[in-house]
Amino acid sequence: MAVLTGWSEELAERGETLLRLVIYGWRHHELNNASVDLFSLYRLPSPLRKNFSDGYLSTYSMSTRGAAAMSSWKTDLDNRNYPIREDMRLQRRLWTLERLGWGLLGVLVLSALLGLFGSGPISQTVAQAPDGNLKIEYQRFERNGASGHIKVSAQNGPDGKVWVVIGGDFLRNFTVESIQPEPLASESFGQGLRLQFRPGSNGWVTAYFSVRSSEVGISVSEVRTDTSSIKMTQYIYP
Repeated sequence: MAVLTGWSEELAERGETLLRLVIYGWRHHELNNASVDLFSLYRLPSPLRKNFSDGYLSTYSMSTRGAAAMSSWKTDLDNRNYPIREDMRLQRRLWTLERLGWGLLGVLVLSALLGLFGSGPISQTVAQAPDGNLKIEYQRFERNGASGHIKVSAQNGPDGKVWVVIGGDFLRNFTVESIQPEPLASESFGQGLRLQFRPGSNGWVTAYFSVRSSEVGISVSEVRTDTSSIKMTQYIYP
C-alpha cells in the first residue's frame, strides 16, 4: 500500500511538472521549437524536476536554440537574443518617442481644427476702436493664395459721410477682389486705399471685403475713419 501511495505521489509530481512545461511553452510560443525531451523528465530526480517546474530550464537536456529562447524570456522588457536580437532599452526609448510623436500629431490636428493655421475660432477676431465708431472682423492667420474676408463697420463722420481708409501693408500683401456694397468713390494713395460709403439710416455702414493674400509673413495694416483707427496684425502662412 505504501508503495502504491509513493508511486501515485511521484506520478502526480511528474504530471504537474509536465503541465507547467506545456503552459510555459504555450505562453512563449516556443514549445514546438525548443526540442525538449519531455520523457527525460521522468528519469530526473525529484529536486531537478522541481527546479524545472520553477523555470530553471538550464538543468535539462534542450537544444541550443530552445535554451537560448527560454533564457532570453525573463520578462517582456529584458533584452532578447531569440528569435531576433533586441535591445529593449533602446526599444523603450523608441516607444517613448513614438508616443511623443503621436501626441504632437494630435496637437497639430487640434490646432488646425481650432484655426491656428487658417479659419477657425482661434483665428477669428474682432477689433474695435476706443470710441466705438469703428469695428473690424478678420482672420489673424491667412494662407498665401487663399481667399479671406474682412468685415468693416463704421459710423459716419461730422460731415455725415463715411470714409474708410485702409493702409499699412494691406495693399502690398493682399489683393482686393470685391467690396460689398460698392463704394461711392475710391482713390488710392501710395500703399493705401480711400473709400467712401453711403451710411444707412442709423448712420452706420458695414462693408465686406473679399481679399486674397499674395505674400508670406507678418502683415500689419491700418483701418481708419475720420475719427477712429485700428491696427490689424495678421500672419500669412506659405
